[in-house]
Amino acid sequence: MSHYAEDIHRILASLNEPGDEEANTATPLSDKQAVNVIHVYPVEGGGILFSQTELEPEDDKVVDSTPSEHSKAEISDQEIPGLNIKREASKALAAAILAVCLILLLIGFTIQSLNLSATITIVTSEHRISTNAVFTLPANLLKKVAFTEAGSAPATGKGHQDAMQAHGIVTFYNSLPQPQTIEAGTLLADSGGVQIVTDQTAYVPAGSFSGNGQISVSAHAVNSGPAGNIAAGDISGTCCREYILVRNNASFTGGQYARDFQIVSPTDIKGIESTLLSKINGELLKAQGQIPTSDALIDPIPCSTVMSSDHKAGDEALSVSVAVSENCSIVSYNTHTFNEKITAELSQSLLRQFGAGFTLLGSPTIRFTDTKIQSGQIDFSVASSALYGLDFSRDRTNGLAKLVAGKSKQEALKVLTQETGVDEIALDIPNYLKTLPKDTTRIHFVVVYQPIGNTPTW
Repeated sequence: MSHYAEDIHRILASLNEPGDEEANTATPLSDKQAVNVIHVYPVEGGGILFSQTELEPEDDKVVDSTPSEHSKAEISDQEIPGLNIKREASKALAAAILAVCLILLLIGFTIQSLNLSATITIVTSEHRISTNAVFTLPANLLKKVAFTEAGSAPATGKGHQDAMQAHGIVTFYNSLPQPQTIEAGTLLADSGGVQIVTDQTAYVPAGSFSGNGQISVSAHAVNSGPAGNIAAGDISGTCCREYILVRNNASFTGGQYARDFQIVSPTDIKGIESTLLSKINGELLKAQGQIPTSDALIDPIPCSTVMSSDHKAGDEALSVSVAVSENCSIVSYNTHTFNEKITAELSQSLLRQFGAGFTLLGSPTIRFTDTKIQSGQIDFSVASSALYGLDFSRDRTNGLAKLVAGKSKQEALKVLTQETGVDEIALDIPNYLKTLPKDTTRIHFVVVYQPIGNTPTW
């Protein structure tokens, strides 16, 4: 293109050369005065060639614009006012026509050069690979902080007690020198008239001169309520058979009326704990301060938490109080090193499972399964996944371009299918080209990865 540009400038410069002062006046031309002659030649295949040098004619198609001797005589013999002005206008018009033609020629060359390229579109599938990794990174301890919060709230649980009978133990004593039997359901009464009935049959051993035979059995109050909670010794005297005594050596308990009351529910305790932890997390966020831009904090921040309450769930109470204490270590790690390890783990897993020829697509998805901080280091347990597909990196496509450069469309498609194993390949080249460009820089690749199975499988 530089050769054509130089010719344009040279022609335009020659057309615009000024004459001397006398030439600028309207005077007749003599026979010896030079006349600027422009030769116009048609070019085979289309176009026009302008030249100040007469070319040797090849056939009768050449048009010679050189004035004949007769026309020269007519010009020199006649005085033509304003001839120089007309000559300048003609030169300007010729220069303009020449410039337009060359601009159109340049545009045509540019469009043609832009179209001298091929686009290869490859459509393939993307898949997902998952892995579990355990690795260690240095821990950057920023600071340690401690927080304590306390709060209380009304008990909102509802408790209910049915009416209940009092229960206890009665002991039978036998002074007869032979055993006696007291049937279950035997009715007894204390000094105040509270009735008690036995739950079991009592087989009372025989007495002797050294002592009475005795046995203890369970019993309960006939009526529900606290009246059955008799004191020890309220039952004491003869009963049931001759030579038989009975006594309750301990008080009866458990007798009560039916009632409703408030108790502490699990929600009461958890609600207070949640409120207190929210306050602590706010303070913890303030305490984090600035961290290096290359680092990330362990999330969640490792904290040891101690919680206590004055009542446990289910206790009868009108309110409950809870206290929460946390001791936290604000620790960071280098994200670049972390991402390198995750990517390396996924790449190695990809290579082990599927071999070479595949590459990771995009950033991996990460889920921490466990994090432990000890001895200045962080032990990570991470589940990660990433999309992968056939490798069409720049090096790969450059190699493919070399294989198909200069080949026909059919040959190129065959080579690409064999080399990649992909069936869906489209090749776009200009209609007037029979082969792909030999210049590999004019062979462009577009790779489309279709999503398949993008849901992580943890």
